[in-house]
Amino acid sequence: MNRTLKLAKLSILVCFISITVRANPIEIRFFNEILLEGSDGSGWAIELDMSMFETESMDGWYFTSLQDTAYVIQGLVPDSLGIIVIRSSDLQSEFNPNLTADVLSIWDENFGVAEVFRYGDGEDARISAPLPGQSMSLMRSWRFFWCLDSSPTLGDLNDEEGISGGVEGHVYSTTSAVIEGSWIIYEYLPFSPDTLFAVTDDNGYYSFDKSTELRFVRVFAEGYVPLLDWVQVWPDSTVTRDFYLSPTVSLDDGEVEIPKHVELAQNYPNPFNASTVIKFSIPEASQVEIDVFKLDGSPVAHLLSKKMTAGNHEISWNAASIPSGIYVYTLQANNIKLSRKMILLK
Repeated sequence: MNRTLKLAKLSILVCFISITVRANPIEIRFFNEILLEGSDGSGWAIELDMSMFETESMDGWYFTSLQDTAYVIQGLVPDSLGIIVIRSSDLQSEFNPNLTADVLSIWDENFGVAEVFRYGDGEDARISAPLPGQSMSLMRSWRFFWCLDSSPTLGDLNDEEGISGGVEGHVYSTTSAVIEGSWIIYEYLPFSPDTLFAVTDDNGYYSFDKSTELRFVRVFAEGYVPLLDWVQVWPDSTVTRDFYLSPTVSLDDGEVEIPKHVELAQNYPNPFNASTVIKFSIPEASQVEIDVFKLDGSPVAHLLSKKMTAGNHEISWNAASIPSGIYVYTLQANNIKLSRKMILLK
């Protein structure tokens, strides 16, 4: 393939990716499976799916992480299905993905960045970092999703072997009493086709068996404040996660109940698209500051700076101009600072 034709195909691919991403949350992916460390101590391996690009060689392609940049050696070609596995010996310089968290990108020197993949504890991570011998494997159904895989298939088609696990636990009130009949919703997006539901039994117990994704869990119970949290399911094992719900505040005969402590509730809805409500309580008149930050601590928005009366309050935040992601919102009052995470999905 000559250089002019290659650049033309790259231009078409850029347009197709741009249109697809805007019209549909399912994106074109190049990263297909990533092994950070073999069970025998061997090094990393990255499987790429280049079938959409139909490249005859990997010349001019390179990888970046938060620490390194390395070009692929000359002459490497994908197989007939467009699959190629890259190892450290296939790069022109040292490249060592972090074992706990990193941001990996694949680039073409003419096209620019093709895909960015985040894992571990970093902002917008798609999955937790795997254990030695496990890979991060891209699966396909009605959407693309990443799983931890205890049976890597580098060089072959990804399968469902080794991507099953479970999560179980109990739901309690903040006074440690079990809550019977609470709803636990395990989902990728609200009410997506593969959403799972469970109801706690008379011991407050619930359980799920599911693929090894990083997903969020919603917990609801009548008379309690809803809770949202993240759960990573691990292959061939069952994760135990207990949840603690705070009772809602009730008012009798119009009497205003003054809270005993500074409290910051989970925003609602969460995840949200554009607008969400943040509720908070203060036991005495105080100067209140509410701010939103990225996970790295950089400021995003200053929502409130005002002297407030004792009681329960709420504010709304319109994040229409803010990109999707996980953010931290903080409340500071009476020398007390509280924080929670919120998820903006557009």
